[in-house]
Amino acid sequence: GLDEDDYEFLELWNAGTTPVLMEGVRVSDAIEFTFGNHILQPGASLVLASNPQALKALNPDMEASLFGPYDGQLSNGGEKIVLLDGAGRIIEQIQFDDEDGWPEEPDGEGASLERIVFTESDELSWRASVAEGGSPGTVILPSVKPASIKVLNASTVRLSFDAQPGVLHELVSADDLNAPDWKVLFHWDPIDAAMTQSIDLETQGNHRYFRIESK
Repeated sequence: GLDEDDYEFLELWNAGTTPVLMEGVRVSDAIEFTFGNHILQPGASLVLASNPQALKALNPDMEASLFGPYDGQLSNGGEKIVLLDGAGRIIEQIQFDDEDGWPEEPDGEGASLERIVFTESDELSWRASVAEGGSPGTVILPSVKPASIKVLNASTVRLSFDAQPGVLHELVSADDLNAPDWKVLFHWDPIDAAMTQSIDLETQGNHRYFRIESK
């Protein structure tokens, strides 16, 4: 029979503007797999699955190229994944976790781990997927802007983020990351040039999660 490990997957997305030849590219450490002759087009993604047939049956509309199975097993509790090119040089390595600020929902609670910041790979660069089981083959770019938080005192923090020109930014909040509706607490009207915006927030209250959305 099938279990939750059969539905584990790793998705790679080409965020660049040129095609990437995947031949010889290897995923190593936690799991092992070497890609054959495949070209990953700009804006396209591929899915490396523990059990490709099971994952496809669960996501019949998935259009991304599907690879696998791989050797090894992804741990819900965190480990290291290394991506190497055909010459063995490191392209990317990620050490994910389920504590110390990392999203806890992917640790056996049905969510997958999704990257939202591509210039860094620490705990603030990832989120739990909104859809249970994730959305393999569908790249969902969040409208969340990376933000920094400074503790001012026991009950107040200052949230700062880089506002982009010509865009409406909203501060929204919810007491559950998977809440379908987030409450708008404040908004910043479009500006002419990029600048850092800040707001002080009282941490005492019902709202547990905050994020910045751009529209």
